[in-house]
Amino acid sequence: MTLEERNTDIVRGWVDKIFNKQMMQNLDDYKQPSTYHSHTPFPGTTPNLDGFKKAFDAVLTAFPDFHFNVDEVIAKGDVVVVRGTWTGTHKGNYMGIAPTGKRISVTRLDMLRIEKDKIVEHWGFGDDWHKVRQLTTGL
Repeated sequence: MTLEERNTDIVRGWVDKIFNKQMMQNLDDYKQPSTYHSHTPFPGTTPNLDGFKKAFDAVLTAFPDFHFNVDEVIAKGDVVVVRGTWTGTHKGNYMGIAPTGKRISVTRLDMLRIEKDKIVEHWGFGDDWHKVRQLTTGL
């Protein structure tokens, strides 16, 4: 197995277990707690693993049926890029927006650096404008 294949498997496992199965007890299997750093943390959170936990908890509170679909993966060396789509039904407060009951779909692009089989860095970009538009206008 090549480095790229191994790193792709790590990222796919993280998406499946942490995001889709919400197995937060397995988080340390995928991210290095002492060195993990997000270059694009969720607003109001820290760029470390505790910030990720807080952010994901906020997302799950607002979208309890959250699901992340991996649309494409590109790996080169220690970096894996994921283009994906997450979906969920807005059932809890999200960034000051009261629950609407609307089902939304959001495109994301995430870049992760892997070191010693753990995710140590993250850069993430989502279509936040479209997400808020879906919640507030239904488009």
